[in-house]
Parts: sequence; C-alpha cells; structure tokens
Amino acid sequence: MNLQSPSSAMDESDDEKIEVARIRIGRANAQSAVLGAFREADRLLGSWVHGAGDQVDIDFEVTFNDGYVFKGRYEFWRKSRRRPSLSRHVYESFLALWQGGGSDMSRYAVSNA
Repeated sequence: MNLQSPSSAMDESDDEKIEVARIRIGRANAQSAVLGAFREADRLLGSWVHGAGDQVDIDFEVTFNDGYVFKGRYEFWRKSRRRPSLSRHVYESFLALWQGGGSDMSRYAVSNA
C-alpha cells in the first residue's frame, strides 16, 4: 500500500481533478450569489468584506461535477492580513478531513491560493 502525504496528494495534476459545477455564497440577511468558479467567489468576497464590519460570516455550498456537495460557514476577520479566499478555506478543510482519517479529497479541483 502506497500512501501519499497530504501535501503531495493535494498537488496532483489538475487534468484528473473533478471541477466545480457551482458555488453558492451568501451573508445572513444580505447579499447572495451563485457562481461558477472559486476565482469569481474570491473576487466577490473581497468586495463584500471591503464594505462590512470586523467579522464577515459567509455561508457557502460548493457543488462539484460528480454531484458531491460541500457546505459550511467561512468566518473572515477584516483585520486579518490575508485576503478572503473561499478556495483556500475549502482546500484547508479538505486537507483537515484527509488528515483526520476521512476521505481523500485530492480528486477535487480546489486551490490553496
């Protein structure tokens, strides 16, 4: 049995990755959107954070082309030095699942950018 480390498993060739079908993001009682790519979601989150208070809570649902749905809440603090990135949040969540003994999520096209 040959197991890859989490970092090498998540860095496999993008040619075999399962792409995103749609991303739903929204803020409680505020804006919401349905997008087709993480890059679009990250750009929109940047504009939402710019006009928000100290903490921005984003509910999201990512549907992949194979039908797998990953949903949750992304909590972003404006005082953070990082820009908001749903793709990074999902990537880190997938990595945590894999390291915790869950499914190998490396087959999904998610970037840590």
